[in-house]
Amino acid sequence: MKIIRDRINKRGNREIVVELTKDEDLFTVRDEQFYRLGGQVEDVVGAHVIQEMEMVHWCSVSQKWVG
Repeated sequence: MKIIRDRINKRGNREIVVELTKDEDLFTVRDEQFYRLGGQVEDVVGAHVIQEMEMVHWCSVSQKWVG
């Protein structure tokens, strides 16, 4: 993801123009809200949990997720 423009408009809202690669998606998370995770997990988590996420990958040598 590459941020092209990030500014506050006259109404006080944030306007962001981004460029995504073909394998990226973009979504928003609202503070103080709760979200149900997808797939087989189906746990409900607060927005702060999603906002603190980090990208990880599986290490076949150590057999664990690493960031």
